[in-house]
Amino acid sequence: MIVRRVFALLVICVLTTCVWWWYHSDKPSDVVVDDNLSTSTPSVEAPAPLIPPSNPSPVSSPSTVIWSVVNNQSEIPDIPGAQRDIEDAVPIGINYDSLLNLSVGDEIIVEIPQLNSQMTVVLEKIKTHINSIKTITATSIDNSANLIVTIGKKSTFANISTPRGSYEFVGNKTHGWLMPSANMDQHVDYTKPDYVIREIEPRIGVGGLDEK
Repeated sequence: MIVRRVFALLVICVLTTCVWWWYHSDKPSDVVVDDNLSTSTPSVEAPAPLIPPSNPSPVSSPSTVIWSVVNNQSEIPDIPGAQRDIEDAVPIGINYDSLLNLSVGDEIIVEIPQLNSQMTVVLEKIKTHINSIKTITATSIDNSANLIVTIGKKSTFANISTPRGSYEFVGNKTHGWLMPSANMDQHVDYTKPDYVIREIEPRIGVGGLDEK
């Protein structure tokens, strides 16, 4: 009788253990999962589109300085027609090659030492005469000043008109004198080109008409 009771207790214990194991095997885990966590790969922000650089404005050609003051007057050669003894006459060294290579639209810097200033003019017209002599005409942007330069093979002449007076330049291919027009010989026009156009006369045959 005692053996049966012990056996029954063992069976009950085994059954109780099996039920407990089966019950806990189906119970959800107590681990708390954060719903805010995501296992997906985080999105990568697309880089901002590259904006092509704007086209830079074209670089304008530098202004041309056509002459400058010569400090040593002994460097100035004897120039026919130049009146160095005129009051306020200033010796000048010219950039002859630059004058020949100027084009319409170029900016020209003209120094006027008598006024202690410079003016910038824009070349408007180039005219070629006989013997490849050139005349260039330039005007300031505000039309307050004008420049006329005649470039010969051996001589260079210029006339500058400004609100503060007019000036004449008389020179050769390397040097010259810039003089106030008011102080010059009023009977000489220094702006005329250094050449003379002669009219060609028709040839007259030798001998007269045959007598009939």
